[in-house]
Amino acid sequence: MPVVTIQQGPRDAESRRELVARITDAFVHTYDIPADTVQADRPTPAENRR
Repeated sequence: MPVVTIQQGPRDAESRRELVARITDAFVHTYDIPADTVQADRPTPAENRR
């Protein structure tokens, strides 16, 4: 099961969701695995929470 940690500057929630969706799609298509096996960990600093 792939686990991905994303570190980035402040972004809105929609941009963060889109990034995770695209990374998940890359694993699904490259490794031929189900999307629900990909885990994305997005540590969010307090100033980035909206």
